Amino acid sequence: PAYRSSSPEYVSFRPGFFQSQGETAEQFTGELRLASNEDRPFGYVLGLFYFDQNQDSFTVNKQAINNQNQNIFNISTKSWAAFGQLTYSLTDRLRVVGGARYTKETRDQDALTRGPTAADPNPAYVPLNGSTDFDRVTWKAGLEFDAAPRSLVYASVATGFKSGGVGQYSPTRPDLNNFAPESLTAYTLGSKNRFFDNTLQFNVEAFYWDYRDQQLGVLVPRIENPTSIGQRTINIGKARFYGVDMEAVWQPTRRDTFNLNVQYLNSKYLDFVYERGVAGPVGGTGVNCPSTQISTGNPRRFIVDCSGKTGINAPEWSLSGGYEHEFPISDTLNLTAAV
Repeated sequence: PAYRSSSPEYVSFRPGFFQSQGETAEQFTGELRLASNEDRPFGYVLGLFYFDQNQDSFTVNKQAINNQNQNIFNISTKSWAAFGQLTYSLTDRLRVVGGARYTKETRDQDALTRGPTAADPNPAYVPLNGSTDFDRVTWKAGLEFDAAPRSLVYASVATGFKSGGVGQYSPTRPDLNNFAPESLTAYTLGSKNRFFDNTLQFNVEAFYWDYRDQQLGVLVPRIENPTSIGQRTINIGKARFYGVDMEAVWQPTRRDTFNLNVQYLNSKYLDFVYERGVAGPVGGTGVNCPSTQISTGNPRRFIVDCSGKTGINAPEWSLSGGYEHEFPISDTLNLTAAV
């Protein structure tokens, strides 16, 4: 089990946009596992998981005298899961792996919000409450093959999901605040290897990810005041990612370690259409996607189609590396420096 308590505070003075946020959060997690002995042809891991978090926060966002909001939140999240994975050795070198996990999660939001203006600088708070309840079964199936004493080749298909939640878009239309879980089916083929008396480790993995209902925050006109813009979390249709991930770790001496990671990623949104609000009488959406204007009011409303575009925060190439050296201070104490 683990317990964590935090009280971060955040203030931003970006030109034209003031933000302030204070938060207190308490979190408890616990996990129980039962595993078989490793020397058996049939192995298993069974377990239970529990997560409980309570978060209180106060936020202020101010862009102009007529575009600001203040929020008081209490958000409670509870999640529990039961899981198991089975491994069976078909031969001394070939194994089949299968597993499943059932997850149930609830989120409750008790919140108050208001939007001060020049005409009404101290309006009453209005409720912004909501609740969601999700459950999902995910699974994994794969093969493992010992190509050599220190070389493993593996292939797998696995599913996963990220739970939905409650947003803060509309106090009068709570149905528009909820967003659904996003799901993923991942296909992988890879190899893990060690060479030169275990001083060099080289891993490579090819992957293909099929995303459904990916969660994304977009700017849309507010229901209560269509002349202002608010952020709403929506679920977009489909996206796919594929690529190759390579990792190398070299330890030429007991106290020196070099590491290198290289990744190639090809991403594309297959179905990504949403509505966007834009303030002002002229100008585009500010998004590099085809759009169709459907309203001439303020804000103007557009249907934006980003299907075929690359994924957000998904660079084609990623490269990282580092070096670590261990300095002996005494027989029982070492100092490690890393770059």
